[in-house]
Amino acid sequence: MSGLIKTSIIIPTYNPLKNLTIIFRSLKNQKNVNFKNIEFLIVQNNKYYFSEVIPSFLIKNNFKCKIIHEPQLGLHYARNAGIKMAQSNNLILLDDDIKLANTHLSKLINP
Repeated sequence: MSGLIKTSIIIPTYNPLKNLTIIFRSLKNQKNVNFKNIEFLIVQNNKYYFSEVIPSFLIKNNFKCKIIHEPQLGLHYARNAGIKMAQSNNLILLDDDIKLANTHLSKLINP
């Protein structure tokens, strides 16, 4: 059962995927978090589809990522698209331009 997705983190972005470096650097520095049980759903909320592959820094750090395209503009559309695709009931909604404290996720995942 260690391979089950226990948490889905949904990150809407209007910009191309390469602009997600800041948030994923702060995610990489999280303490007391098992990333094997977390999936990242990156929702491109843009009428133009950037047919980009998952950036190499995400693959290199073994993040389980899915990229979803939501052409209907609006943060709520993007979040709802991510929620529909999530494989867990434990959902965390983050913005693409934030930097998290080192214990942010562990406080949300391990109450």
